[in-house]
Amino acid sequence: MVTTFRELRVYQAARRLAGEIYGLSKEWPREERYSLTDQIRRSSRSVGANVAEAWRKRRYPKHFVSKLTDADAEAAETQAWLDAALDCGLIDADTHARLDREYDQVLGSLVRMMRGADRWCGPATLREPPIDYDTDDYDEFYGDDGFYDRPVNDPDPVADDPPPLYVNERGHPLDPSHTPIPPHPDTPQ
Repeated sequence: MVTTFRELRVYQAARRLAGEIYGLSKEWPREERYSLTDQIRRSSRSVGANVAEAWRKRRYPKHFVSKLTDADAEAAETQAWLDAALDCGLIDADTHARLDREYDQVLGSLVRMMRGADRWCGPATLREPPIDYDTDDYDEFYGDDGFYDRPVNDPDPVADDPPPLYVNERGHPLDPSHTPIPPHPDTPQ
């Protein structure tokens, strides 16, 4: 069972390819630094980064697929930059063909992951647990009469006890002379 994005073969391949492209591009002419070199380095690194982001968003299948789609687009962009590098004579045809083939494998893996997103997104245990909206506590919090104000201290004050401190639904103290507003007569009990 895969527990981290680093264990994904597609991430490992993308990372290895990005490193190889970096090594090749170090030999390219300086005038390509802010165009082809930066572009291909950025797009090749982005493939693995988007796979990592997709992995962390796998609780939500649509987000997972969206990030894999971004990785897919970056891999295709890298292939386009490899074409440009070939056209400029910066890489030879064999290197181009091999890298292009390896990016095709990465693209295929990404497409398979997108098509099988439900398997990757996992069981409900990976998702956040649902919140239990238990309404049984309503009477305990609001009181039997349904008022929004409730006494904080003893619910059965004795006559010589000080009057109860009332708070609103946010817990802010109310004026001691405050009288809770009863519900409208048409409100069902």
